[in-house]
Formats: sequence, C-alpha cells, structure tokens
Amino acid sequence: MIILDILNERYPMRFDKCEKLRDGGSTSYAVFSADYKYFLRDIKSAFFDTAVKGADIQAYLQSKDFPVPPIIRTKDEALYVKTENRLYILYEFIEGVESNPEQGAEILGGLVGRLHCVMEDYPDELMKRDEHFFVGRYIDILKEKNYPKTDEFREYGENLWNKIKGLPRGYCHGDMYCGNIHKTPDDKHYVLDFDTSCEGFPLYDIALICNQTDYFSFDENGYWK
Repeated sequence: MIILDILNERYPMRFDKCEKLRDGGSTSYAVFSADYKYFLRDIKSAFFDTAVKGADIQAYLQSKDFPVPPIIRTKDEALYVKTENRLYILYEFIEGVESNPEQGAEILGGLVGRLHCVMEDYPDELMKRDEHFFVGRYIDILKEKNYPKTDEFREYGENLWNKIKGLPRGYCHGDMYCGNIHKTPDDKHYVLDFDTSCEGFPLYDIALICNQTDYFSFDENGYWK
C-alpha cells in the first residue's frame, strides 16, 4: 500500500497495517507498528495551508504541556510528510469518546480558558477571521442549495454580526464542538483539530460547546435544547 511505503520511508518505526477510519476534509486512518497504534491524517492539497498551520499550533501546545494528541515527527524532525498532492500528519492514537458538555461543563470551560491563555504567547501570526467566516460562509451554503429563505437568513446574519463584531478578539479554535474534545477512559481531555485556528472571538469557542442542537444531523426537536 502506498501510504505504508511513505510512512516506512519517512518515519523511524516500521508500519505493517493501515485501516481507514473516516472521510472528510481529510481521510483518517489507524496505522499499526507491531502492536502500537497511531492516528494518521491524509490531507488533500486544497487544505495544505490550514493543516500546516494547525500542525504548528498543535506542536506549540504540545511543547507547553497542553493536552493535545502528540504529533509524531519524521526521521528528519518534520511535523508532516508532504507529497505533490497529499499531506500526511501522524499522531499518537488517543483512545476515548467525544466529550459531554452537559456532564463536564466546568472541566471543558476550564480547558478552553487554559487554551486561550496558552495561545496568547503563540509566536507566529494567526489568520484573521471576520464576517465571512462567522456568518457569510453559511449564507453561501444556503444560496448554493437554493434555500427559499436565504434572504431572511442573510438579513438575520447581518444583524447578528453587527451585535457581535465588537466582542473582544483573540485566539479562537474555530471548531470547538464536543467531537473535538476527546475524553479518555481515565477522564483526561484532549483538544483536537486546530486547522480552523484564527484570530477571532474567543467567546465563539464557548458558544460552539454550549450548542446542543446537533447541527450535523437535522432534528427539529434540537431547536428546544
């Protein structure tokens, strides 16, 4: 398998098995070196820039002892392997489940607060996110789908933006839903997926955790949560 060939060429351990886990903006695999399990992201070229920045942020947090899945470096100490049309990032595999904000709100709030504090000293520049990221991209999806109430939502989005645009700005993870905070069997919590990290509204991270409408699957009952 090509992926195993690349890993065995670039990493210090020997890999002998690869199992696909899921597809999305990247394809995820469990890869095995003897009995040891690792997590591999196979990232398409369209997402190279955000994935590279996310890996750099994750390595920085790792150096500060913040709980993130450790990145496994290559033989030449690189954070990733880059080919013509693929980017590979290898992590330690963290066993666990997604967090439950209703049961661990205080822990999760403290974890996100700590993340924001640690990132205050991040030495490199972050992408600045504005109205399009927080509102406009969702309106674009409605337009693409020819949703009949797109104009109403555009107006609502503009009003919402005018109310929040003056909020304090700082580091924002940008995708801080419960699936990106992993809880291990020994009750440790790890933050995942830093590809949408930006200079934005820190409060947005808290808002996403508090959102219990399960926006990945449509359910009208979710409006009342």
